[in-house]
Amino acid sequence: MKDFYTSGKLQDNSLVYQDGTKDWIPFRDSSLKMENVAAETEEEAVDEEVVEPIVDAEETKTDEVETEETNSSNWYYADGQDPVGPFTEQEMKDFFTSGKLQDNSLIYQDGSKDWIPFKDSSLKMEEVASEIEEKAVDEEVVEPVDDSEDLKNNETEASDSSKWYYAKGNQPVGPNTEEEIIALYQIGRLDENSQVYQEGKDNWVTLNESDIKLPTKNVDTQNESNNQVADDWYYAENGQSVGPFSEEQMRQFLRTNKIYGETYVYKKGLPDWIPLKQSELFDGFTYAVQPEQPKPQVVAAKPNNTNRNLLIVLIILVILLGGCGVGYAIYQNNKQHEYEIAKIKEEKAQIEKEKEEEKLKKEQAEAEKEQAQQDAQQAHEDAAIAKSRSNTKIVTVPRKSSGSSSSHSDSGTPMTANYDVNVRSAPSKDATQVDYIYSGTTVNIIKTVQNGNETWGQIGDDRWVCINDGNLTIISQVVLL
Repeated sequence: MKDFYTSGKLQDNSLVYQDGTKDWIPFRDSSLKMENVAAETEEEAVDEEVVEPIVDAEETKTDEVETEETNSSNWYYADGQDPVGPFTEQEMKDFFTSGKLQDNSLIYQDGSKDWIPFKDSSLKMEEVASEIEEKAVDEEVVEPVDDSEDLKNNETEASDSSKWYYAKGNQPVGPNTEEEIIALYQIGRLDENSQVYQEGKDNWVTLNESDIKLPTKNVDTQNESNNQVADDWYYAENGQSVGPFSEEQMRQFLRTNKIYGETYVYKKGLPDWIPLKQSELFDGFTYAVQPEQPKPQVVAAKPNNTNRNLLIVLIILVILLGGCGVGYAIYQNNKQHEYEIAKIKEEKAQIEKEKEEEKLKKEQAEAEKEQAQQDAQQAHEDAAIAKSRSNTKIVTVPRKSSGSSSSHSDSGTPMTANYDVNVRSAPSKDATQVDYIYSGTTVNIIKTVQNGNETWGQIGDDRWVCINDGNLTIISQVVLL
C-alpha cells in the first residue's frame, strides 16, 4: 500500500480499509500515512540540524486547541466514490445554499465514524436552529398576565409537556421542544409514522397521532411520498422478507449498514430477488461488507421518568400483541410473493411449451407438404411409365447386312417413344438439342447407328434420337430378324 502511495496510484483522499477496523478512511488519516510521515521526518532529522524552538507552555496548549478545532472543522463531500475536501463549515453551508449539495448528499467530518447525509449532519441542524431563532425574533412575544402561583403552575406544566422524544432506530432521542420536532419533520428526518413520546403520556404514538400540529406538506412532497410508497421495496433477512419500504428508506438502510450490497432485495415488477448492488438502489459508492451474523434488533427503551417501568410493560404488551399480527402479515406476504413467483414461472413455462408445440406443428406441416410433393412426383412418374408401357409396340427392323455399319429402309420404320426424349443434331448426347419428343409419340426411324453402347436412330435431316443408351430402351424395343 505504501508503494502504491509512493508511485501515485493512491492519493491522500483515496479510501483504504484494514481488516478489523470499523470503516473506510482516507489514506492521509491511516497508520500507513503516519508511518510514512514519521519515516520522512526521521530522514530529514538525520540530514539537517534540528533546532527546537522555545515556546511558552500556555502558548503551546493554545496552539494544540486551535489545531484540534481546525481539524474538527475539516469537512468532505462524496463525488461518486471519491471524497472531495477539506472544506470549512461555512463553505459546506454555502455549497448547500447554492444547490451544489442536497439533503441526501453524503458528507464526512474528520473524527466522525461514518459518512452521513447532509440533512442528518450538525450543519443542517444549525441551519434549522438558526431559522427557528430568526423566526422567534421576528414574531411579537406576548407575556401573559397572571398571579405568581398560577404562573408557576403553568410554567411547570408547559415545561413537562414541551419535552418530546423521538425514536431513532431503537433508541429514544431527546428531550426536544415541539418546534424542534416540527423542524425535524420539515427537513425530512421525521415523517407522519415516526414514533414520538411526550413526557406525562402513557405510550409512544406516531407523529401524526400526537398533539403536535404538523404543517401541511406541499404537493411535490406529497407526490414524492406517494411515489416512495408505490416502490414497495423488500429486503431479505435470515430467510424472511422484510418490508415494504420506500426507495429512500432502503438507501438510508444501506448508508447506515442495516443492509448491504450483498443483501437480496425485491420489488413488484422484478422477476426474482436480486443482490442490492445489482439494483437501482445502489449508487456505486463503496459501503461496508455484510457481516456473517448481523446483530439482532434491540427493543427501544423509553426516556427516564416516573412512569418508566409502566411504559416498558406497555411496550412489551404492544410488541407481544402486535407481534402475532405482524408475524402473520409477514407470513402472508411471503406466501403471496412465493405464489406470484410460482405463477410467473408457470406462465413462462406455458409460453415456452406453446412455442415448442407451434414449432413442432410447423415442422410436421412442412414434412407433410414435402412428402405430398414427393408422392405426387412419384405418381406422375408411375403414370408416365404405365402409359409408355401400354403404348409400347414391337417394331421389326431389317437385319443389318454383313460388313455394314448401319441398316435402314427407304420408308423408315415406325417406333414409339417410351419416355420423353431429346432430338439432337447428331447421334451423340453432346450434340445440340433441336427438338423434343414426348412419351408415346410414334416416329419413323430412317436408319440406326451405334455410338459406343448407345443406339441412335435418324428421323430426319440432322435429327437423331437415342433408341437405347446401353441401360434403358428409350424408344420401343427393337427385334432383329
